[in-house]
Amino acid sequence: MDMELFAEELSNSVQSIELGENNYSTDTNRFTEERIFEEISATTPKGYRLSHCLSEGVSGRVYLVTNSDATDCFAAKVVSIDGSFSYHSIPARTNNHLRDGILREYKIQKELQHPNIAAIYALKNTRNFSVMYMELIPCGDLFERIPLDIGLHIQQMFQYYFQILSALDYLHNEKLIAHLDIKPENIMLTRKDRAKLIDFGWAVDLKTCSKFKGLMGTKVYAPPEAWTCGFYAGPPADLFSLGVTFVTAVTGMRIWNSANAESDDVYRKWLTRSSDLYQTSPFDRLPADFVNFLIRTLAHDPNDRLTIPQIRKHPWFQLGLKRRLTPVSSAEKADRSGHDKENLRQFNQVPQSQPIAHTSCNLLQKQTQIPLDNKMILSQPLDIEGRLLATQLQPVEDKSASKRVKVAHLLKRMTRFFSSLGNEQHTMEVIRAVIAQHSYLRMTVRGPCNLLVEIRQPDLPLTVFRLLLYRLSGSIMADFRRVSGDGLLFHRIYAVIVEELKQIGAVNDTHPYLAQVLPETLEISS
Repeated sequence: MDMELFAEELSNSVQSIELGENNYSTDTNRFTEERIFEEISATTPKGYRLSHCLSEGVSGRVYLVTNSDATDCFAAKVVSIDGSFSYHSIPARTNNHLRDGILREYKIQKELQHPNIAAIYALKNTRNFSVMYMELIPCGDLFERIPLDIGLHIQQMFQYYFQILSALDYLHNEKLIAHLDIKPENIMLTRKDRAKLIDFGWAVDLKTCSKFKGLMGTKVYAPPEAWTCGFYAGPPADLFSLGVTFVTAVTGMRIWNSANAESDDVYRKWLTRSSDLYQTSPFDRLPADFVNFLIRTLAHDPNDRLTIPQIRKHPWFQLGLKRRLTPVSSAEKADRSGHDKENLRQFNQVPQSQPIAHTSCNLLQKQTQIPLDNKMILSQPLDIEGRLLATQLQPVEDKSASKRVKVAHLLKRMTRFFSSLGNEQHTMEVIRAVIAQHSYLRMTVRGPCNLLVEIRQPDLPLTVFRLLLYRLSGSIMADFRRVSGDGLLFHRIYAVIVEELKQIGAVNDTHPYLAQVLPETLEISS
C-alpha cells in the first residue's frame, strides 16, 4: 500500500475511536467527543477544525487541529476545569487554581521564543474547558527513544542535553524563568532530532519569586534541596533535574526514587561516594569521565553544583562538542509565522474575563501541599504529543515559512504492536487475561476496544495507561498510551505485558508496516 494511503487509513482509524466512553465508564465522565468538539469549535481560528485526540492526561487531552485541506496543523491542549476528563475526582481546591494556573503558564510561555522551547499561540476559555493552542511536535517525547535497561548512546543524549541546556540558559539568564519540571516526558523531539522543552505548568517567574520551598515538579528528578525545610533557587534545581534526566536516558533505568538521603538508600550511597554503588547497575556501566561530570552537576549542595558556564567549560562537555559528527539543524526562532496572520492576531488574545494570575511564594508553597502522585497541578502532565497514535501532518520547513506542504509521517512507537489474533474481542480478552495475572495492575473497561490500567507499586508514583485496539489494513493494532505518572515505569510494564503476549503467540512480529518510516536520527561517534 502507498505510504500516504496507509497513513490516511490509520488517521481515519484513530478518528473513529470514541473516548467519551459513556456506555462503559464507571466514573462521572460527562463529555463525549462530540460534546467536546461542539464546545471547543467556537474557539478555533477561522479555517481550522479540531481533529482526533493525540494524547491525554489526568485533567485534559491534546487534540490535533488542522486547516480545511490538512496542509497546516498545530495542537490544542484541552483542560477540563471540573475534572470531567479524569478517571478519579479532582479536589475542589485544585479546581479553584486550574484556570489561574493555566493562565499563568500561558503568560510565561507565550513570551518565549527559542528553537528548543515549544511555541504557544493562544489561550481560549469555554464554560467547561481551557484550551491552549500550541506547536505540534511530531516525534514523541524522549522516552520514545530510550531502550529499556539499555539506554541511549551517551553521545546521542549529549545532543539533546546540549540543546536543553541552551534552552535553560535562555530561560534563566534572559527571561528569568525557572522550569522546575525537567524530565524525559517534558522533552519532545522533532523529526530532525531537535529537542524542545514543553509543559511550563510548574514554571516560576524569578523576578517575582526568586526562591521557594517544598517539592515542586516530579519527585524522581527533583533536587535534594527540595526535600529540606529551607528555601532554594530555581536554576540549580533545573540543572540537577537535567542531570538526572541525562543518566536516566543513557541507562534506561531510574537511578533513585528521590534525591533524599534520609529515605533513599541509593542516593545516600551516591552522596557518600560509596564504592559499592559503582559496582552495581547502572553506575557500573558509566564511563569514569562521565561519572566525574555527574559528581559536579549532581552535587548535593546547590552552591557546589556546576552552573551553565561551568558546565560548558568542563572537559567532558568540551570533549562531547568535539565528538559531534552531525550537528543539529541551524537554530531558528519557533515558527509562529506560518499560520494565517490575521486570524492569529485576533486569535492570540487572553480572554478579558480571565482572572489575573498570581505568582507568589505563598501561592507556590500552597501548591506544593497537593499530593504529587495525583499530578493535578496546573496542566501537568499532559505529555504533549508524546503518544501520537499515527499520522502527523508536519509542515515542511523552508526559509520563508510561507508555504506548508502536507507530509504524512508514520511514527514507529515503542508502545504498540500488531495482534496475531483473529479479532478485537479475542485480542482484548487475551490482553486482559495477561494483565489480570499481575496484582499491581488494576483494570477498568472503558469500551469494547478501550481499557484503562493503573499501575500500583509501593514507593512509586501512581501511573496510568490506556490500551486502544483498532483495525488497520485488515490487522489489529494494540496501542498503549501513558495517561499519567512515571514514563519509565510505564515502559517497563509495557515490556512485561508484551513479552508474556509473545510467549503465547499473540503478537505479530512480522507485520510489514513495522519497518516503515522512522524518525531521522543523528550519526553517533563510537
